[in-house]
Amino acid sequence: MKTIHFIKMQGLGNDFMVIDGLTQPQDCIQLHLIPEQIRAWADRRTGIGFDQLLWLTPPTRPDCDVYYRIFNADGSEAQQCGNGARCVGRYLIESSLFPTSLPLKLQMNTGLMKVLGWQGDCVQVNMGTPIFAPEHIPVKNTQPVKNVQLSYAPLVGVDLVLADQQRFSLSVLSMGNPHTIAWVNDIKQAAVALYGPQIMQDDHFPDQVNVGFAEKVADNYIRLRVYERGSGETLACGSGACAAALVGMIQQGLSRTVQVEQAGGICTVHWLENGEVILEGPAMRVYSGVVDINS
Repeated sequence: MKTIHFIKMQGLGNDFMVIDGLTQPQDCIQLHLIPEQIRAWADRRTGIGFDQLLWLTPPTRPDCDVYYRIFNADGSEAQQCGNGARCVGRYLIESSLFPTSLPLKLQMNTGLMKVLGWQGDCVQVNMGTPIFAPEHIPVKNTQPVKNVQLSYAPLVGVDLVLADQQRFSLSVLSMGNPHTIAWVNDIKQAAVALYGPQIMQDDHFPDQVNVGFAEKVADNYIRLRVYERGSGETLACGSGACAAALVGMIQQGLSRTVQVEQAGGICTVHWLENGEVILEGPAMRVYSGVVDINS
C-alpha cells in the first residue's frame, strides 16, 4: 500500500484537494488520477470532499514555475479556476518551493496565469485577458449585445427559451473557460438549481458553460451565484466572478473595480486598461492529509 499526500485548501468556500507532484512521484499520482478515483475522493460523505482537485507538476514551458491542472468533482478536467490559482499561489509561497520573488507563473492547459502577491489571507492573481470571439469561447448562434460602455469590448449573447417557457437573455465570454451571465433582480430567489443545468447543457455551448446569475447592487458591487460545469453550484467561483464583473462593466455601467459577493464571501475584480483582469481574495489552508492507494 502506498500513500499520496495532499493539502485541503479553500478560497471563499470554494474548496480544493491540492496534490503536490513536485515533491512526490508523478507516475504514481498520475496512475490514480482517473475519473472514478477523483469522484470517490470528491464525495463529501465517504471521501475527502472538494469542488476541484488541483495537481501540481513541473512545467513543460521554460517561462513557468509550475504546471497547474484542474479536475472537477465529477472527474472531468477544467481549464481555469481563479480561486484555485490563489490557493496554489499561497501554497507554493508558504512551502518555500520557490524564491519569494513574485510573480509566480502557473502553466495551464489554456495558457499562463501569474500569482502577483499576497498579504495576510488575501492573494492576488492575474487572470489574463478575456475572450469575446464566439468560436474561441466557444458558443454558437450568437447575437450582438448592446454595450452601455461603448469603449469596452463587444459582447455576444444568446437568447434561450427553456422547456417551461422561461426566457433568458445571456451574455457570453471566456476567462480561459466559458461563462454566461444572466442578470436577476434578487439573487436569493434565482432558481440556480433548476435553470443552471439546463443552460449549462444547451446546444449553444459545445463544451457546456458555467452559468452565472448576477444582481447589480451598486456601480462597484454585485452579488453572484454560479452553477459550474462538473461541480454544480459552488460557494464561490473566481473566474465566474471575473466574468460577471466584466459583463457588468460593459452592460450595466459598473466601474473598472468591482466587489463580487458570493455565498462564501467577497472578492475584488479589477479590469486594467491593458485588458488584463486582476482577481484578489482570500485563500486559506484547511488541513493536510494522506490517502491510501493500491500499488
